[in-house]
Amino acid sequence: MKIALGPVMGLVLACVALVGCDQSAHDQAKKNDPVLATVNGEQIRQSEINDIYDNLPAQYRQLPVEFLQDQLVERLIKQKLVADAARKAGLDEDPIYKQRLKQAKEQILEDLYMRRKVDEAITPERLKAAYEAHPAKEYKASHILVKTKEEAEDIIKQLDNGADFAKIAKEKSQDPGSGARGGELGYFQPDQMVPEFAKAVTALKPGEVSKEPVRSQFGWHVIKVEDIRPVSFEDSKDQLKEELADKVREEILADLRAKAKIVKPEPPAADKDEAPAAAKAPAAGQAPAATPAPAPAQDKPADGK
Repeated sequence: MKIALGPVMGLVLACVALVGCDQSAHDQAKKNDPVLATVNGEQIRQSEINDIYDNLPAQYRQLPVEFLQDQLVERLIKQKLVADAARKAGLDEDPIYKQRLKQAKEQILEDLYMRRKVDEAITPERLKAAYEAHPAKEYKASHILVKTKEEAEDIIKQLDNGADFAKIAKEKSQDPGSGARGGELGYFQPDQMVPEFAKAVTALKPGEVSKEPVRSQFGWHVIKVEDIRPVSFEDSKDQLKEELADKVREEILADLRAKAKIVKPEPPAADKDEAPAAAKAPAAGQAPAATPAPAPAQDKPADGK
């Protein structure tokens, strides 16, 4: 099976060639670092493939390196062949090459600097404090998904009159996965759901059913919350790290901007000061153009569609 690695591979290969991987990982790889191919006398070792794999986007790293290894080796062989030909043609002295190399180096420096600063800033103490300030919760909920608001309203009336939620879900829900289980979705965190659904769930208490149909891109939902439980600190760590990393990056950039001298040239006076033709004053003796009357407001349907 072949996985399409896409154009991102070129940048990954260039970045690895320029800066290499983490030194500890590199040292460890040397202990068992077989030669996988040789191109015009230049060896491709396992450690080089591992470096490339470690810098692939997360969706590729869900697969083990062994699964992608043949493709990575072949891609590296092709790159080395073309790069050798380009050097023989003198393209390593081309101004375009030098400019793109400069840009790539700055992108890599930006990435390395941010990664290390973020790692330094996200201490165990800061993670713990973030968890205690906003402890994560998991919700166990069920839903019935239907196509129209009217169907959802009718289901809510039936539930108010004592109908069984699971039975209606099995009969009417358009979600085949949860419908077969009586609407059960299991436990989840709100950010795993679409925003409209998450907002409705977090407003309910255990045992409550949504009083109004909830609209999302999938249709109309009737939601019942079964249980709410805290998420442990250990299980929250990865999500907390992502959230804190975004905040730390913003703090770093704000600090760097505050210390830097940034100058942006003003646009040319003609572009800045010249008013659009429609906004210019009429010539002397000329009546201003009539302003068109606003279009009459249109009534919206009762369901907000």
